[in-house]
This record gives sequence, structure tokens and C-alpha cells, in this order.
Amino acid sequence: MSNAREGWPDDLTIALPPGQTVEAIGQFVIQREVSKGAAEDTVQALVTTFGITSEDAALVYDRVLGGIVRASTRNSANRPDPANDPFAYFSYELARRDPGIIAGIRPDYVQAPDCDSARHCDRTAKLLLAVLLLFSGFTLLLFALVFGLTGLLSNGSKVPFSARLPTVAVVMVLAGWLLRRVGLSLWRAVRADRSVDR
Repeated sequence: MSNAREGWPDDLTIALPPGQTVEAIGQFVIQREVSKGAAEDTVQALVTTFGITSEDAALVYDRVLGGIVRASTRNSANRPDPANDPFAYFSYELARRDPGIIAGIRPDYVQAPDCDSARHCDRTAKLLLAVLLLFSGFTLLLFALVFGLTGLLSNGSKVPFSARLPTVAVVMVLAGWLLRRVGLSLWRAVRADRSVDR
């Protein structure tokens, strides 16, 4: 099954001239776009500077800008294939790392940075909950230690609550351990989810 859209080839690569890289050519297009060069002038400059055909130059120009537009969506499902669409992939990754590129080339595509996607907000909420659970778990374990020691030290005293202190300490240890365990599991799940997006 082909990932190409109807009318688009599967392979959007060009034969690179000796000594040239996708990164160098892609960066050239981005710099020209940021400085507001005309499309026709950029395509002609690609031909002159890198010695590629005008057809290849037009493809490179289109794919570099296509990667930037894809990056502006902030959707990892729009990541271009690095093997079949290397110029779009290069500009996509560069624009994701440096949103100023999107702002400089296509300011109308810039999205607000605050909770721009439900997934990002969901991850942030889960991380905060994980930290809260971990903190609560460790706090309960600390209190359990204090209550347990108090119960052992006041074993012979006539304090009516001291007889229940070891039981309270055991309950607190179990609750603290459970909260800590849930917090760690949630933390690891969110970290794994973030690494998938990268």
C-alpha cells in the first residue's frame, strides 16, 4: 500500500550533487524564505548555487515549505517519511525544534503555545497528578515511621491512642506505598508517551 497521495510520487528525493546534503540545501531554502525572497528567485538560486535542475529545484522548494506547513500543525502524524521525502522531513524537524521558523515564513500558521493540543494538556495534568501522588505517598510513609516509632516508645504509657499507633502506622505504610506505586506508574506512562512523540 502506498502512502503517496493521488498524483504524488512515492519518492520525493533528488539526486544530490557531489558534496551537497539535504540539510545544506534545505537550510538555504529556509534562509531565503525567512528573508522573504520570491519563490521563482529561490528556485533559480537553487539551480545556480547547487547545480540541480530547475525541476529538482522546484521540488526541493515545495518539499521544504511542505515540511514547515506540516510542522505548524504540531501533529506527529504529519511527520514526513525521512527516506521518501527527505527535504520535508528536514524542514519539519527543524521547524518543530525552532518555531521561529514557522513564525518567520508562515506567521498565519503559528499556534498559541498554551495547551495547544488536548494530548499535551492531558500529559501535563497526568505529570502533575503523578508528582502529587508521589509526594503524598512519601509523606504518608514518613508519618507512618513517626507514628510507628511513637507507638513503640510509648508502649508502656497510659496514653489511650498509643495502643492503636502501630495499626495506624501499618495502614499509613500501605497507603503510602500504594500512592507511591501509582504515582511512579503514571510518571513512567507519561514519559513513555512523550518519547513516542519525539
